[in-house]
Amino acid sequence: MNAKNYGGDPTMDILYYWAKERGNIPKLPESLKNDCLKRSHLIQFVNEELAKMRRNINQNFPIILLNPEEKDKFIQVSEEDENIVQSILHDVYNYRERKNILLRLWCGCLSAAKECRKIFVSELNPDGTPKKEHYTSDMRATSFRKIIIPTTNEDPIYNAGVEAAAVWELIENAAPDKKMYLEGIPNLDSSPITKYVKDKSKTIISEDDIMISG
Repeated sequence: MNAKNYGGDPTMDILYYWAKERGNIPKLPESLKNDCLKRSHLIQFVNEELAKMRRNINQNFPIILLNPEEKDKFIQVSEEDENIVQSILHDVYNYRERKNILLRLWCGCLSAAKECRKIFVSELNPDGTPKKEHYTSDMRATSFRKIIIPTTNEDPIYNAGVEAAAVWELIENAAPDKKMYLEGIPNLDSSPITKYVKDKSKTIISEDDIMISG
């Protein structure tokens, strides 16, 4: 996974690397296989712990994650409520393995969800002033092909996070009238991001389009 080389979020690279430091769990635990809401709860847990860092540590987050001291602070913060994690990952007994799964799920989900939020992208005029350009379907296709699809193919836990992206974004992380934009995603009807979408041909989806099942 190398998001920053393709205009992606470097936080994903950092947290994915930290996950790999905690082992390489080869498959998704049975406790998460058929329950996307459980995956979404775990992803939300990580997201809320990261939000605490944004509020409490440094306004420049996530750049601070490059600092080893801040890495230690993140690990400490994310240990604050292990009961949530243990109750869901009841079949994963090793703490490092649970952390590995959490971070890989989060990276898969957020990488996909952020790509599907984008409507505009910031660019610079020749004089250096900012401007907004439409985020095109070609841009989204490029990001998926170079960042998300390769990691999805290699990592079943990251893939499970991508599968959960629509459920997490539109139900767990819901907001009024929230939409996801899927135009440009390669092989949309068979993509993991549409696993829980009723009509897999739709390119703009909302909460009503989600079907939660196994």
